[in-house]
Amino acid sequence: MSHTHINAEDLSCLSRMLRSGYSFKDIACTLGKDPSTVSKHVNSNGGRNNYDVKEVKRKKRIKRILAVKDRRKIKGVLLTQITMEM
Repeated sequence: MSHTHINAEDLSCLSRMLRSGYSFKDIACTLGKDPSTVSKHVNSNGGRNNYDVKEVKRKKRIKRILAVKDRRKIKGVLLTQITMEM
């Protein structure tokens, strides 16, 4: 079992298996993930009964946008020095 993140391709499969009543262990085995990874992902995204793939994708997209937004911008003296050295 690998301890990797749940990727976009795994989300729909995970959702279908949850609705069908499979255990976290069975889902993890199918996806090739650790059961704790699946459990943490599902519980942090609404739980077994309220898991919604569209909402998970929306949260991931917003998180990524905010991560890029917070990048530090180079300005002032440092920007001048960088452009002079090039």
